[in-house]
Amino acid sequence: DWRLDLPKEVVDYLKHNFEFTTDGIKNNLDLFKKANEELDIIQFLASIKGRVRESNNPQGYIIGAMRKMLY
Repeated sequence: DWRLDLPKEVVDYLKHNFEFTTDGIKNNLDLFKKANEELDIIQFLASIKGRVRESNNPQGYIIGAMRKMLY
């Protein structure tokens, strides 16, 4: 089950704050898992929240920002 790969609070944070769908999370699961292992993912998301809200593509902005931090 994919939900075992990410803590519930991370999944809830992505869904409630950034309107990620279950499919959106599953499609980027490897990236989210890596971010969860290497970053304080909730703190990271909170730190970019303002810029994400101004973005035309919030989910895309988050994915791009995570990739920059991790790779």
